[in-house]
Amino acid sequence: MNVTRYHLTDEELAAGLARQAAARSKDKAASSKPKLKRFPKGMKFIPISLAVWDRLLELKADWVVWAVVRALYQTWFTDPNHHNPVTLTTYSLRGFGITRWQKYRALEQLENVKLVTVMRDGTKTNLKVRLEWTLPNL
Repeated sequence: MNVTRYHLTDEELAAGLARQAAARSKDKAASSKPKLKRFPKGMKFIPISLAVWDRLLELKADWVVWAVVRALYQTWFTDPNHHNPVTLTTYSLRGFGITRWQKYRALEQLENVKLVTVMRDGTKTNLKVRLEWTLPNL
């Protein structure tokens, strides 16, 4: 086996390193776009009952359903009077990276396991969502 043909000259090595550096800088420029955070800062802890956790685990819920549950709880918690039903808008889910179609599918799954009741008022953007799980007394 002739291994001398696999050795690089200094010029070939320099050219390869230059190509590699150019590719890295190109990747950095492409990835410099601001990334959407899936879970915005704010609430670090959400007290949700174990019954809700069990139902979501039985459902084998994906991250979208979990994020909608967190958004529902956050919307309820940040309301000064803690109204139930809460108004869930597509805009309030933008911080989680959820589209309106993902919102509809997640709410449909939550309705199927009887965790929420969705009340539609004719518009597609504002949905009144009644939380059917036990909420803490604040």
